[in-house]
Amino acid sequence: MGEGTTIWDHETANFGRRSIVFQSSNGLYSVEIDESNQDEIFVLFDGQQLKWHVFVKSVQDGVFSLQGMTGGIGDPYQDGGDWFELILSPAAVLRYWGNQVLVHEDHEVMPEA
Repeated sequence: MGEGTTIWDHETANFGRRSIVFQSSNGLYSVEIDESNQDEIFVLFDGQQLKWHVFVKSVQDGVFSLQGMTGGIGDPYQDGGDWFELILSPAAVLRYWGNQVLVHEDHEVMPEA
């Protein structure tokens, strides 16, 4: 996904409210987003609720992307403070970056029909 159009702090990204389940190599975890809180996302993993800060919001072709820093402690990979990129496509993708290198990529677990 390219850069897209930046959504500045004084602007609202209308991505709604979602609870998204992802599969990591360490098990399932969920991400809670709510457009009423543009600065944070909440991650539920291994009985902990983590708060990650959003620093960059963008939209490209109607798909929003939220980027920022993981909490560094208790995240699904427990390998330090990674930069995250949450792509809110119909099947969401969560990428973890370390020093501009893709470290992990998790995909939304879609409910079976």
